[in-house]
Amino acid sequence: MEASKIMKEKMIEYTVIYERGETNWGAYIPDLPGCVSIGDTLIEVQENIKEAMAQSARRRRSHCI
Repeated sequence: MEASKIMKEKMIEYTVIYERGETNWGAYIPDLPGCVSIGDTLIEVQENIKEAMAQSARRRRSHCI
């Protein structure tokens, strides 16, 4: 019987910087270069930056395999 690999993910906390512009919101994560987002509202940019962080994590994982 072949042993299956179990991958455990480690939780890492990142600081997110939110900036309010004249007409929208922006967000970026200083520790993840290129992980940026914009939205019309604070709630929208919070949702968008979560997705940007998830995509960044998927890219990092795909490069490690």
